[in-house]
Amino acid sequence: MERQLKARAAWTSASVLGVAGLGYGIFRWIRRRGSAARSADAVELLRQEHEKVRDLFERFEKVANPVERQSIARETLETLNIHNALEEELFMPALRRVLNNDSEINRALAQHQQENPLIAELQTLEAGDPPFEAKYQALTQVVRAHFRDEEAGLLAAAEKADIHARRLGTRMAWRRKELKSKLLRPERVV
Repeated sequence: MERQLKARAAWTSASVLGVAGLGYGIFRWIRRRGSAARSADAVELLRQEHEKVRDLFERFEKVANPVERQSIARETLETLNIHNALEEELFMPALRRVLNNDSEINRALAQHQQENPLIAELQTLEAGDPPFEAKYQALTQVVRAHFRDEEAGLLAAAEKADIHARRLGTRMAWRRKELKSKLLRPERVV
């Protein structure tokens, strides 16, 4: 019995390493397919990010401590930067290829153009500064309106269209990781 268990363990190890006929390429393919199957589709990813930003806005409004407010604001701004980049680089172009309604896509991109300068300016201010509070509230209103429009229009249309949502979601997840790592490791200018 012990001998059979050792033989089975040896075969399993050999299979994983590609020795017993499975092949390492197939093993990698199975592993990749498994991770892709667990990833959310593009529309679900965007909805999750919308919910995260809404939660951050609510947390900011409830907290009085300036240090906590600064931390929440930084997380909000980072999330919005990444979210807007994902939409502009990947989601909107994919949607543009399958939808006949460029006006909604153009409106969403115009809303990003309203948000991006506010985000950039807020990143230079401290949470306790009076201009910060006013600009953060303006950003909150613009973003909430943008999310409402996007969820009612573009995301609903994307769910019905053939945008290969799961594949696009996987690409967006990878791009998000890249963008986050760039934010954590800013490039040096020499």
